[in-house]
Amino acid sequence: MAVAIGTMARLKNGGAWSFFPGGPETAVEAFGPGVEIEIRTVGEVFDLETLPAVSAPTINQPDPIVVPFGTGFTDNMAHRVSGGVPPYTFSQVQAAPLPLGVTITAGGNLTGSNQFPVGGYGWSVRVTDSRVTDGEPDPQSATINYLLTVEALPQVTPHWVVTSDQRAIIDGVTAESGIISFTLTEPEAYAGTHTVNTALLAAGPVCLVPPRVVEATQNPGFLVMIPGLWVSLSETITIDPRFVRDNDVLPDTGLSFDIYPAYEFSVAVDGGKTIYPRETVTDANGARSAQPEAGYFVEPTPVVTPGNSFEPTDARIARTSGASVSSFTLTSVNLGAPDPNRVIEIDMGGRIGTTAGTAITAVTIGGVAATPLSPQSAKVEHPSSGDVFGAVWSAPVPEGTSGNVVISFSQPEAPVFAVQVWRRVGLVSDAPVFVTDNVSGNGTVSRTVSMLGGERVVFGIASRRGMGEGVELFTPSANLTQIADISPGTVSGAAAVQLFIGTDFAEAEGPQTYSATSASSGSSNIVTWTRKLRAAG
Repeated sequence: MAVAIGTMARLKNGGAWSFFPGGPETAVEAFGPGVEIEIRTVGEVFDLETLPAVSAPTINQPDPIVVPFGTGFTDNMAHRVSGGVPPYTFSQVQAAPLPLGVTITAGGNLTGSNQFPVGGYGWSVRVTDSRVTDGEPDPQSATINYLLTVEALPQVTPHWVVTSDQRAIIDGVTAESGIISFTLTEPEAYAGTHTVNTALLAAGPVCLVPPRVVEATQNPGFLVMIPGLWVSLSETITIDPRFVRDNDVLPDTGLSFDIYPAYEFSVAVDGGKTIYPRETVTDANGARSAQPEAGYFVEPTPVVTPGNSFEPTDARIARTSGASVSSFTLTSVNLGAPDPNRVIEIDMGGRIGTTAGTAITAVTIGGVAATPLSPQSAKVEHPSSGDVFGAVWSAPVPEGTSGNVVISFSQPEAPVFAVQVWRRVGLVSDAPVFVTDNVSGNGTVSRTVSMLGGERVVFGIASRRGMGEGVELFTPSANLTQIADISPGTVSGAAAVQLFIGTDFAEAEGPQTYSATSASSGSSNIVTWTRKLRAAG
């Protein structure tokens, strides 16, 4: 009869005994930290021939998993295993592999994503223990089998009521109904299948289709707001529709055509700006606002000069409200009329972020790669205020009346700057001359440019100090036509910034001095640039 002195141990809640030569510490180490075990004391003599055999791991198989579409799931597989010799490791079974979206860890955590299509799935996970026989690894294994059913979302049939606030009445829905979808066939503006997470309704209405603005076909010079599609748990809601000029919320016009709010626009006031619709909807649970990304751009009065075509087509703000991004996209930018010789130029000014030295690495305009007009730099920063910059890029874009402008950065930042867009045909642009400077409170910044007759100049100022959204900062000299004076606003507690753009056409040769006076009582670091354009050839 062979005998041995050692330690017998098993899980405290039962299971097979395992024999460990040596003291209790060998059993504790084998089972792993945090596992409660039962130990028969060291010093007892065990008959190795009659010791109970160490069993293979046994599995408490999981029940089938049933989840609605869009819901993830988890499982702690270690809690399903008993017997064998801990610790256990977990791996996939190649014959029944994990479906895409299911991940496991060697320690036994299983996670399923919320992206499974509706249907049934099955897979297996192998559990391997740490058994050692005669000093050699002798692992034993077992299999955990999983079945998953992803159920379709509950379908509800809305009852459409044609009322003044355009409501879809859906019966039997609460904040606990989960994710639901429904299909509308009319009105045409809202036709399609819509999905909403009803848990969001506990905090107020949810917008599924944002409002949009269109030009009134029967009333030229007027814009009308097509209401958005909202979902609410309340039968009574209030809607406050407003028009927004760039970032300025306009007073209630009091105008409407039928049930649609209306706005009378004018080139003198709105030219070069974009009009957006915004709805704020309130119910018993709260309020939310919705505004589309695209609005109605009011064409400015073109800058007409002899023998060339050079005109501003759009002005935009690049701002993320504090979120850091590697690139920023301005969508549906107005590029003006197509032309085989058309070049689109953009002047930029403001802050890319809080980190000095962040570079503009690439710009595309309407899908065409742009290049900086300044050969020495893609942008110019103020040395004492590294996050205020000026830049000018251009690209030949002969086709399309609108397109996206994508501006990429060398590292993620929270940008807050303004962009002025130009359409150029039949002209060539000189490289801009950048100057970093400081303007005192209510002070004037001036630049003198040697002009030839028939040349055009663009004068740009990027100011570290701005007046806030919708407020102009600079008053130009009489020989400058103001094109833009935009503050993208304040982000992350930093002071507002400002972009000013002016232009002039020289009738005769000679030096011309251009200036702009600040309306701010505080001084500000600035980056200025002047660039000249003349007829090609």
